Amino acid sequence: METVEERGGQREVLPITDEVLSGLQSMADTFYNLKLFLKKLMLKIKFTTGFLKKSSIF
Repeated sequence: METVEERGGQREVLPITDEVLSGLQSMADTFYNLKLFLKKLMLKIKFTTGFLKKSSIF
């Protein structure tokens, strides 16, 4: 946390939504197309948001 505070700016913990996963998938696809990733990642398959429905944090 000290590093975050030193860099300034405000940070928040936010839920991982389908919109967030879509953006991350787009980045992963770009890295794969640039041959920076050896295998294509399918983030939607690897991550579930099911626990968010049970949580009262968000």
